[in-house]
Amino acid sequence: METQTPTDETVEEIDDASFFPKGALAFFILLIVFFAILWFSMYFEILARQ
Repeated sequence: METQTPTDETVEEIDDASFFPKGALAFFILLIVFFAILWFSMYFEILARQ
C-alpha cells in the first residue's frame, strides 16, 4: 500500500492564517445552548414547585 504524502502544492494551499475551526465553534455554541436549556428547564421546574 502506498501512502500519499502532501506535495509542495497541497501544503501551500493550506494556509494556517486562513484556517478557522467552524465545526469546533459550532459544537461549542450548541453545547452552551443545550446546557442553558437544561439549566433553565430545571430552574423553572424548581420555581414552579414552590
